[in-house]
Amino acid sequence: MKTTLPVAALAAFLCTACDESGIDTPSGALSCGGDNLLQNPAFDTNPAGAAPPWMSSQHAGEKSFELRYKDGVASIVKIATQPWFQLVQSVPVGDLRGKRLRYSAELKLDLTEEGVTHGFNVGGGLTVTLRGDPDPVMGGDRLLYSEQFEHEPHIGTTDWVSVSTDIDVPANASSLRLGFAQYANGGMEIRQPALYLCQAD
Repeated sequence: MKTTLPVAALAAFLCTACDESGIDTPSGALSCGGDNLLQNPAFDTNPAGAAPPWMSSQHAGEKSFELRYKDGVASIVKIATQPWFQLVQSVPVGDLRGKRLRYSAELKLDLTEEGVTHGFNVGGGLTVTLRGDPDPVMGGDRLLYSEQFEHEPHIGTTDWVSVSTDIDVPANASSLRLGFAQYANGGMEIRQPALYLCQAD
């Protein structure tokens, strides 16, 4: 599910990103590359079996997902009733403000809507969360943008497939979190996640 600011605020956000970056071209006209800005894209594990800085979480309740790492692949399988699972990492945003990024990975899906009873968007894949612009009344950073598996495919059974999404980082961003979300029954595999800076051709 994609969450955005109200129309007027979103327009201002998009203009800010374009003014700062100078990029206002469609994604097909972009050149993205250089160093991969994600840490540990190979899901290398420590002695405890974790793959920092990747962090996992699920909906409160009984353990409902199994996460495994092997040979550069992260595997997520639903085993009980809770509706969602996320595997994410935070990316330092300071040097990325005003830039356009491309976030991508290869996925192998075995996801189904059958038996799903929650009211969330059903599927699995890339997730993006941008926060910033501290609230002067409530305090803390506000949600600027969020996206969950807006790509195709994000449900069904597939072989390995490449998916991606482009991200405009606004000048007032304070945090960027990227990763993967599963809101469906079944499982999915993930490999070669990457985050690259983009420039107009």
